[in-house]
Amino acid sequence: MTHQREFEPTLIRGEHSALEPTPLKTEEVIVTGYDINVEQPAQQKEETEEYKALKAQELLEEAIQSELHALDGWLLFKVKGEVVAQLYTTLGTDVGLNISSIQNLVSAELESEKAKNAEQAERIMEEIIPVAAMIPRNPFKGADGYWVEDIDNLQRRVEVNKEVVSYIEAVEATGEEGLYDFTENLIKLTHQKAREEVIGIFREEKTRLENRDIENQARIEELQDTIIILKAEVEFAKEPRVDANIAPNTLDLISELTHAAKSFAR
Repeated sequence: MTHQREFEPTLIRGEHSALEPTPLKTEEVIVTGYDINVEQPAQQKEETEEYKALKAQELLEEAIQSELHALDGWLLFKVKGEVVAQLYTTLGTDVGLNISSIQNLVSAELESEKAKNAEQAERIMEEIIPVAAMIPRNPFKGADGYWVEDIDNLQRRVEVNKEVVSYIEAVEATGEEGLYDFTENLIKLTHQKAREEVIGIFREEKTRLENRDIENQARIEELQDTIIILKAEVEFAKEPRVDANIAPNTLDLISELTHAAKSFAR
């Protein structure tokens, strides 16, 4: 397939992308074929073949756009995570975002996705399709089994992989300056969401600290009461006594004195 598309970052559409990771499993992209076995007149058959070709091309384009959209979503997710991490440590200070660090992250992710898609395309072409071509019919094939009728879809899958590789190469071909702009665009699309997440983290941390202070204060008061009781008992033990058997009214007096000491301490 000849590709004359100029580089247009799909992130122009990214404002509506969900900022959640979308698993990039290109091998699951399936473009359904259309098989018509009913005998038809030549003209109608020719029209049907043309329709099938157009429909297959439309589905292929949809699959390509879906995969590029998934790539956008993945990059947005990774960038947002890095922005959140940086904002958490710098929010409220004069320190700005380290765009170069985020650019390195984006560059590494693009390289990883390019290598993965190139590897998938190569594996399908060199390993899966040759095996599928040797199996004329396999009605009991499993989820990972392929046969002759799967070859068209497998080839379309390869086209999807190649388009993703081409897109990434187009981004990389813009050089450091272009990649910097590309990264800045990603940051703009995620910055507000990242700030909201950081604010949420700060609120949770504040609540946790407040709860801990309440627990600590309760423990402090408990320890203070215990110390008062122990001190009262120690002082009482120091007093000389004629009879070792303490009268009940004496114990009541000790209790009252201890209670009064605790109340006074509070």
